[in-house]
Amino acid sequence: MKAAVLERIGEIRVKEVPDPVPGPGGLLIKVDSCGICSTDVKMWRRGQRDLRCPRILGHEVVGTVVDSRSERYSVGDRVQVYPGVVCGECHYCRTGRENLCTSIRIIGFSYDGGFAGLMGVPAGCVRSGGVNRLPDNLGSEIATLAEPLACCLNCIEKLGVSRNDTVVVLGAGTMGLLNVALAKLSGARVVVSEVLDDRIAYAEKAGADRVVNPLEEDLEEVVMGESGGRGADAIIPAFGGAPSSYDLMGMLAKGGRLCVFSGMPNDQSRRAIDLNSVHYEEKLIVGAYGCTPRQNRRAVELLSGGLSLGWLPVDLIALEQIEEGMRLHEQRSLRVVLRVNS
Repeated sequence: MKAAVLERIGEIRVKEVPDPVPGPGGLLIKVDSCGICSTDVKMWRRGQRDLRCPRILGHEVVGTVVDSRSERYSVGDRVQVYPGVVCGECHYCRTGRENLCTSIRIIGFSYDGGFAGLMGVPAGCVRSGGVNRLPDNLGSEIATLAEPLACCLNCIEKLGVSRNDTVVVLGAGTMGLLNVALAKLSGARVVVSEVLDDRIAYAEKAGADRVVNPLEEDLEEVVMGESGGRGADAIIPAFGGAPSSYDLMGMLAKGGRLCVFSGMPNDQSRRAIDLNSVHYEEKLIVGAYGCTPRQNRRAVELLSGGLSLGWLPVDLIALEQIEEGMRLHEQRSLRVVLRVNS
């Protein structure tokens, strides 16, 4: 089969490699589409702690089963794959927090992923409910959004967003926009901060009630106005530099919640926090990393039922154009999807 192989940091090459063979309880899928995300670009440019080269990247995978070693799935099933391969036995797996599994491994990081004609799905992924059949009305390119949408669902759930909330989303990249759409689906009033004109337009399409360019308006003043002087009930920093650019705790209302949603460079991750503000005003700080199989299943349900993301622009590229696709994402394309066999 053909695959885009990350030979070493900075060098990705399309070449012929042996077809994967599924193990007991696993699957072999023909990859239809696979999204490119910021982590893929990071691994290509700088590497990642769990990455070992050579590796086939790609973890936002949709495909068709062509060989099944599991009774749960049949040849011909269209599926979306949750990328985590978990033990199913540790405390976190037993309490429904599989994304924190003590021995988690990830497709596209620790296993070969979806930048290829075929991909093996390990038994651990199948066993944990990480393979989701797709309804006929859900196209492959849109279905690749299930995993990133599930990561945003993790954030929205952690914050407990409801219709009485004013939610502030910092940044209108893909993940920011998905968080906007989910917050609106929860009934919240949503304020978005973004400086790029095209992304401001897409934030409006995602359903934002107010979009602020912080270079032209005072974000905190807008938030106070939109919340009746209360402040933000929930804040989602949707890019790594947000904590350096905004007074996050100062914008929070009493009882407000802040989700640390985006990772930051190590030299920027330490921040002083006024713990008296947390104590006296009952502010809450939570983290959201990745997603669980349950959230991934829910994301598929939303994409096929109550959540339209047709407004999100998608650049479709062929496997042979993998470097172009990586650069497109790097150059602020909102969504790049490899169309492999679809």
